[in-house]
Amino acid sequence: MDAYSPIATVILGGLTVSTLLTLIVIPIVYTFVDDMMRGTANLVKKQKRPIRDRASQF
Repeated sequence: MDAYSPIATVILGGLTVSTLLTLIVIPIVYTFVDDMMRGTANLVKKQKRPIRDRASQF
């Protein structure tokens, strides 16, 4: 029975880490990257508007 103890510890540790990654870490990283992409897109749109407005004035 003592031979199974390290294997059980590794299996439970792996299940715990994979559950935490799947349910907590990956959604947080996805949200952060998505917010960064949207923020970058909004900056690009804001920078393009004044150029178009200036061109239409001439």
